[in-house]
Amino acid sequence: MMIVMKPTATEDEIAAVVARVESVGAKAHISKGDEVTVIGAIGDREHVARLELDGAPGVSQVVPILKPYKLSSAQFRHGERSVFEIGGRRIGGEHFALIAGPCTVEPFRHAALEDFALVSDGRLLIVVRERCAGEPPPERGTGALQGGLTALEPGRLDDVAAGMRAWPLGWLTVEVTGSGRGIRVVLETGDWGVAPVFAIARDGELWGDWDPARLFPVAGGPKLDRVRAAHFLAVFDSSYSSATLVSEIQMHTERSRMVWDPAADGRPALSVEYPVGVDPPLPRRLKPGADPPAAFWEILTSSLRRWLEGYPEGVVVEVSGGLDSAVVAAAASSVAGQPVRSCGIALAGASREDERARRSVVARLFGLEDREVDILDWLPFAPDTCRIAGGPVVPWEECYYEAADAMLAAATGAGGTLVLTGLGGDELCGRRPGERPAPARGGDNGGPASPWLAVPAFLSADTRAAYDETRGRLARAPHPLAAISVPECIAIGSAMYMRRGTWAVHPLATPQLVQFCAQLPREWRSGRRVERTLLSRLGLPRQLTHPAVRDDFMPALAAAFRHRARPAVDRLFSSPRLADLGLVDRDRLVAHYAAWCAEGSDVDGAMPLYAAAALELTVRALEG
Repeated sequence: MMIVMKPTATEDEIAAVVARVESVGAKAHISKGDEVTVIGAIGDREHVARLELDGAPGVSQVVPILKPYKLSSAQFRHGERSVFEIGGRRIGGEHFALIAGPCTVEPFRHAALEDFALVSDGRLLIVVRERCAGEPPPERGTGALQGGLTALEPGRLDDVAAGMRAWPLGWLTVEVTGSGRGIRVVLETGDWGVAPVFAIARDGELWGDWDPARLFPVAGGPKLDRVRAAHFLAVFDSSYSSATLVSEIQMHTERSRMVWDPAADGRPALSVEYPVGVDPPLPRRLKPGADPPAAFWEILTSSLRRWLEGYPEGVVVEVSGGLDSAVVAAAASSVAGQPVRSCGIALAGASREDERARRSVVARLFGLEDREVDILDWLPFAPDTCRIAGGPVVPWEECYYEAADAMLAAATGAGGTLVLTGLGGDELCGRRPGERPAPARGGDNGGPASPWLAVPAFLSADTRAAYDETRGRLARAPHPLAAISVPECIAIGSAMYMRRGTWAVHPLATPQLVQFCAQLPREWRSGRRVERTLLSRLGLPRQLTHPAVRDDFMPALAAAFRHRARPAVDRLFSSPRLADLGLVDRDRLVAHYAAWCAEGSDVDGAMPLYAAAALELTVRALEG
């Protein structure tokens, strides 16, 4: 109930009304305006109804309040606009606040990241970025979900957004403008393409997540992009693009803008605006006395300091026994300022013992506390492993997800939080334009030439035709500074690390290092001479700088599909949803799998069978 006092009401008359309200067990809420005082009677309706204040001294009128949000309503405020202070921010009146619902933006929280949110000129800007040593922390309130909205003076938001584009590490911004049907959301990201956002727009709503598996329930069923599914099944090509295998889900690629504009006329509500492709720098002549390995080391260690200086304990290096992870382990141990742990996977096949010995050399030489996971204990699709047991299934993620996830579990169990990888090392010393011979198959724009022999015979006629008709023409994101496989692999792997609460850092994908290596003369890139020379100088033996055996994950995949995973794969292929969707021929798929298992020696033939099984599991996950 609301009691409106007369403009001439005295303090005694107001006090008498308050006493009367409190006498029936209700609470009196006093709101004094410039002209009148309003007293709210808050409590049991039956008791409030017995107040009998009509005609009482100083009372102008008694008004029942039937609307919700009584204390903030204009009716209760007698025409005044309510202003509230929540978490240090004023809401209401002339104070801008973006309140939409049901709506939430929740940054991934990690010690390697910082986030903040700003408002100005009717716009909201949320920034999530990697912390960078030597750079000042945000001057604004931090914590987009912790009441940390900070108001900027008019015109300043554009300056902040522009400044973010020069941030030296990974970053993401989310800008929200408008309201209701006029709302517009724009996401931008930097050169790294770190932990991309996956998004779905449907029924006037925008859903986004760093974990694409969490979007499956809103994807509208098993809606696959049939052309991309054809390439995935034919040559295991998912391509780096805003489009994904799940037709409803789009991916925010590096340097791009993802725009959601539900009021857009004649355009999709959700779109990704690509940047211009990057022309890689060309090789240059070295200065007299130049030392490429020393320069490589200086760039790498300087880059690592941006992540590691001041980082709390918990740095882990993925060590495979190869050149790339050895270089990263050496650099991390030299600049981390704390004990560095390592983790890795013991492979199957001919390289198994040699790879384990090389990993042991790296751990011993650089003082790493090592954790090893045996891939034979965590084979793909083996009984009771995560993907078969109902865990996340995303077809473009790591083929050996079970072992990689177990490795990360071991690392986090030992206190690891920041994981350094060797990703990008293979691409650093690749051939430059004019040096690459013409490919026999596929090509830069046509997808990889399949190392797994022929396109599998179990594809349906329509799927084979879709692949043949679009081979070499599958839409891809523009070329980045690094080889396109680098941001693609970062995008593929990010969610796996984040599900374990870790943050992955890829030092060999640092733009400065990529640019340096691209400009090296061919004699320093050929055979990865610059890295091998550096590791020799650091004291690593030839066993590691020039391994006699090539590491190979395929024997483990073949062993899984012929033995431990076979019961699960047989069940998937016996009644495949992929056949119902017209992507594969069920009988040919079953016969192909049985013949491959019986043959017994073909290792590479496991790959197309894995692609079919992974996509089959995905379809079933999309169906819920």
